Amino acid sequence: MTTTVTDALQARVRDRLAAAVNPRGRLGVQFYVSRHGEPLCDVAVGEFRPGETLTTAHRMRWMCVSKPVLVFVLARLHDRGELSTGTRVADVIPEFAAGGKQEVTVEHLLTHTAVFAQRDFKAWRMSRDAAVEFVCGWTLEDPAGTRAWYSGVAAWLILSEVVRRVSGRDYFDLAREWALDPLGMTATTDFGGADEARPSGALFQRPENGPLMRIPEPPRATPWPGTEIWGPARELARLFECAVSGGVADGRRLFSPAAFEHFFTPCRTGLRDGYFNDLELDWSRGLCADPVLFGAPAGARVVGHTGYVTALALGDLDTGLVISYLSNTAVREPLLHTLENELVRDVYQAVGR
Repeated sequence: MTTTVTDALQARVRDRLAAAVNPRGRLGVQFYVSRHGEPLCDVAVGEFRPGETLTTAHRMRWMCVSKPVLVFVLARLHDRGELSTGTRVADVIPEFAAGGKQEVTVEHLLTHTAVFAQRDFKAWRMSRDAAVEFVCGWTLEDPAGTRAWYSGVAAWLILSEVVRRVSGRDYFDLAREWALDPLGMTATTDFGGADEARPSGALFQRPENGPLMRIPEPPRATPWPGTEIWGPARELARLFECAVSGGVADGRRLFSPAAFEHFFTPCRTGLRDGYFNDLELDWSRGLCADPVLFGAPAGARVVGHTGYVTALALGDLDTGLVISYLSNTAVREPLLHTLENELVRDVYQAVGR
């Protein structure tokens, strides 16, 4: 990548963020771009908390972009022959069969095609075991595999319980051992971590034309595996740098080419997702594989995830391009026309395909 292209990208990104990070917009944003593992952009603009300058080293909350870590764990179990995505969840967690869920598979949860009749998790104060029992009592709206509706918390809680019962080990320990540590994510704290690593007041919202408001941390008796990792944008990118390399990081293979094909290429197509305004979004086993959600060019072969309205990360499997965005401020914008989408478009325009 030439210096000219890198400079042009940095200038474009800084102009975009300068317009978005202001007293009426976002408090702070981290943004990182690499290609084939080579950093092209690593910037932080604004404040972490009012009065505290945001740096590229600050831990930001990943929200639902935490979910790819679980995909890495499942890919490893797949390679070890310990779990198939075709496994029925009730064969591992018998109590999950209640409410017509006996045919739901691991793949249905990963592709969000087990549509629960219940939408509100309502288990923030529960212990982990109580929360699992709570979700196991839910019912399905339709037969598994016939509809799509993104599940932000419940499906990932059950998937982590499947991992625990199959492996005999806690999911959180495996996530650290099989994903975060091998990728050198030393600044990333998994699943909330200690209070000093997860400072109170680090997430805010900006109502339209209103003042900045802190989003209080909901009371929790247990961490939730799909939403609670904190780390800098450049470390979030390492997950996707590994993915676009086919499962290799720093010369070390974390999962096989077969597992890469299984988990990082589209398997759900042609289904409208009610959570995402009935868009037909391609989905891999655990990640969105549709460029439209991210603002990437049509036809781009990508995998990635978004989180609330504060996080986005994607990898381009053909070009090796990786983009990660983290903000500490929730600002509601039209779907597909967010700041994150515009930044992704800026990157593709600057570096080409």
